[in-house]
Amino acid sequence: NIAQAEIELVGLETRKKELKLIRDAIVIAHGELSSTIADYQNSYQQHLQELASEYYQKITTNAARKIILDKDFQVKVEEGGRPCDIAQLSKGAQDQLYLALRLAIADLVSENLKLPFIFDDPFVSSDVKRLNNIQAMLNYTVQERQYAVFSHNDIFASWGTPVKKTF
Repeated sequence: NIAQAEIELVGLETRKKELKLIRDAIVIAHGELSSTIADYQNSYQQHLQELASEYYQKITTNAARKIILDKDFQVKVEEGGRPCDIAQLSKGAQDQLYLALRLAIADLVSENLKLPFIFDDPFVSSDVKRLNNIQAMLNYTVQERQYAVFSHNDIFASWGTPVKKTF
């Protein structure tokens, strides 16, 4: 049975070489995929950061404010190059920040299609000045995107065409 064992050994050696080739191919593919993922994230991270900052600057009417995303997409704010902790922002300023991020993310996800937005009792922490800034920014983009605002707050009545349900 030595002959049979030698035949099996040759078969196993051949299988070992095949598995090594497959292993090497998987290692190369994994490295390429990891690199591609990193490139993709860096590209979208940069694009999202720029787009969100653009919206944020329009909403706040402050060109010195920027949204910064770290490698894990954690959000930070800078004003005039100085970092500002999000927790230090007022609730109204946080509303503006999150609106800018939502608009930017929607633009990236939908590419050339501008998704509509539905707001339900929005911007409750925003003062009149912030609301006016948000309204101006929404009016600026109303030709390319639809907005629906549902609220009991009368301040939103002038933000478009009111819709009333009749029975």
